[in-house]
Amino acid sequence: MIYLFLACRPDPGDPNYPDYQRLQQQDTANTEQYLGPDPYVEGEKRLSLGIFYEGSYSDIVEVDAGVARYYVWDNTYDVIPSADRVEGAQSDSLVKKETVSWMGGGVQWSSGGNLTAWTHLYVSLKSGDSAFENFTIGMEDNNGVAVNVNATDYGFSADGEWYNLTIPLTDIAQGSFSMANVGYVFTHICENLSQGSGQIQIDNLYLTAEEE
Repeated sequence: MIYLFLACRPDPGDPNYPDYQRLQQQDTANTEQYLGPDPYVEGEKRLSLGIFYEGSYSDIVEVDAGVARYYVWDNTYDVIPSADRVEGAQSDSLVKKETVSWMGGGVQWSSGGNLTAWTHLYVSLKSGDSAFENFTIGMEDNNGVAVNVNATDYGFSADGEWYNLTIPLTDIAQGSFSMANVGYVFTHICENLSQGSGQIQIDNLYLTAEEE
């Protein structure tokens, strides 16, 4: 299911990504045991979003380098490293705050970016909490148009196993959404969560440019 709407949310506040520098310091991701399900091949087009991925790439959106920021909206969750991963040395667990009924965040380009040359978004998810069947992934352009797709439409199930998702960017480029003027290059939202604990793990996030 695809959700298209004009974005309306509070100011996300200061970037919040605890221990971000550990991703930059990881030098083991290219050893065989850390490569993941689809290792980078020299010469392919692969865009790292600077977060939730430790492998090799041809291009990168540099989080915390003046290019982009990662926001936790309304302080709705904590980001906790986990040794249970798909690629690299660690994944990240997004742990919902007990007093909220939703959680969301994303990577925002500081001045906007052009994604028209990219074709697919890859991401791996894991959760044992059935409430995360509502987990959506999306983007938002600089005109305030946001498009979100439900992770379950791409094979995800909240059954405690890892799922490797492939999302064609044509599924996000709906209606008036502008791939040439992207603000949030990656968003994740989960609503209708009960109060109390709950978490979802995320790993292996990148974009590719693939020939049809």
